[in-house]
Amino acid sequence: MAEAKPERLPHTRKVSRLPPLPEKLDPIMEQRLAQQRARGAEPINLHLAQGHAPILSMARGEFTWKLRNETKLGRRLLELVIVRVATIMDCAYELHHHLPMIAKAGFSEAQISAVRSDWRKQQDLFLPAERVLLAFVDEICDRGNVTDATFTTALEHFSPQEIVETCYAATSYYANAMFVKAVRLKVDAPHVHTAMGRF
Repeated sequence: MAEAKPERLPHTRKVSRLPPLPEKLDPIMEQRLAQQRARGAEPINLHLAQGHAPILSMARGEFTWKLRNETKLGRRLLELVIVRVATIMDCAYELHHHLPMIAKAGFSEAQISAVRSDWRKQQDLFLPAERVLLAFVDEICDRGNVTDATFTTALEHFSPQEIVETCYAATSYYANAMFVKAVRLKVDAPHVHTAMGRF
């Protein structure tokens, strides 16, 4: 049986302190929303808030999709990075979308609970490389102050490409959390989730 398409939601809905998007969309945003629907999901509140800057919204969307689907780091570790950043930033919006993703990536409820608290107290739940990654992310989120010791340890477990991808992922979602809070973006309805991408 074919999977049911998500309920079509109006793009003119109020989602933040910004005004709603107009009924007649910028052509770039029409393409942006069509891309999301082609991936099997409705545009989420974040897309609508970003839609006031169509060119940047499109660029951000392409970046996020590539980050989610085309990194050497892999989806499992990417979701570990994102959920840790969202936890540090206390970003309910990011957690709404990425808690299902980190579970789909294979992390257990106990591991996810640890990531959302003081993971060091339960570090035995994680593989050595995962512990290194969590420590790296914690320090990135401290104004980018990754110590030489932490960076050296990261190089023992990850390639330069994977470290750069980790930096992009962590700083991207840190900035996204700041955007979400600045505009007071409403969390999407429980049944509304962004396109999952490849796992």
